Amino acid sequence: MTRLCQRCGKPVHVGFKFCNVCGEPVNDDGASAGDAVSHSPLLGIRGRTLRVLTGDHAGQFYDAFPAVTVGRNNADIVSADPTVSPVHARLDATESGAQIQDMDSLNGVFVRTKDEKTLLHDNDIIRAGDHLFLFEVIALDRYSEESGTEFYAAPLRGENFRLVEILAGGMRGRACVATDGCITVGRSEGDFVFPDDEKMSPRHFSIRWSQRGGLLIDVAFNGTFVQIHDVEAIARGDIFFIGNELYEMM
Repeated sequence: MTRLCQRCGKPVHVGFKFCNVCGEPVNDDGASAGDAVSHSPLLGIRGRTLRVLTGDHAGQFYDAFPAVTVGRNNADIVSADPTVSPVHARLDATESGAQIQDMDSLNGVFVRTKDEKTLLHDNDIIRAGDHLFLFEVIALDRYSEESGTEFYAAPLRGENFRLVEILAGGMRGRACVATDGCITVGRSEGDFVFPDDEKMSPRHFSIRWSQRGGLLIDVAFNGTFVQIHDVEAIARGDIFFIGNELYEMM
């Protein structure tokens, strides 16, 4: 009989005092702090095990093969988080890889950016600390009617995009237009500053305009997350939010 090491996700035989892979101490019964809830032969295999990082199930591991659902009820992993929909997300893991699907949830699924620069698309939603932002590309056709009549307003100055703060209930808050091709968000530096958000780094992320579009540059300790559109491939080490709970693909 084996349990999973809380640190690395590898099986630990009953009676062992330490994980033979990473050296993590385990309890007398051989279990690490996070108990496996399934005994599939694929449990613990890289890229097929789901680890809960925060919330009521923090430290636990779940077998994602062939699929596991997360929700407030009627799901394999039941969360008490009120921001989680009844059936919020589905994770599918196969021998060829894994993917996560947003099951039409209210608050979406947010995956941490993996690269130094991430290409954004119009209407992408970004999560940084406890705040949400909407990325919007500025297109001239948004400011005219089908008849071709243009709205009267101040002239554009070469702005390519704007960032809009999303408030409780989905309301639009402050907006910042990238007049110099860049917008920065942080706890103490940037165009948007949130001194009371302890989860946000002093300079958390920037967005710069390029020939390909908006590039998100993540410099945060806690990472920056982008909402997925329906289904997205994930790999070992990927971290994502479902509601306010954080998960990692092991």
